[in-house]
Amino acid sequence: MQRLNGNLNNEEVFQRARHLNIAQYQHIVYYEWLPNFLGRSFMLENQLVYQPRSLTNDYHAFTNPSVINSHTTAAFRFFHSSIQGTLKLYEESRISMSKIDINDHTILRFWSKLLIAMLIYFVV
Repeated sequence: MQRLNGNLNNEEVFQRARHLNIAQYQHIVYYEWLPNFLGRSFMLENQLVYQPRSLTNDYHAFTNPSVINSHTTAAFRFFHSSIQGTLKLYEESRISMSKIDINDHTILRFWSKLLIAMLIYFVV
């Protein structure tokens, strides 16, 4: 970014890079993850996305992008209740490689923290 725009100071480079990273993240969530979760046809039917004929610029500088806290809380609870206890790992070709039992890792983390706390307590 600095090489392309040599006249920018560090803060301007940071803000432009931040802007690009946020835009990429939003694109991945909205156009790749959500269609897989909700279904592309559902999103098209409810006009959550549309099929552009060419490249578009949907950005509006004066649109408030913030989220109401109650909506965030509801979404957080909904998505956490949809976790099945396993995490399936896929290759880029979408072929299932393996799966991880999430509970095994959280229990292990709990016991390791407990053992460290006990060692500190009894040694000190």
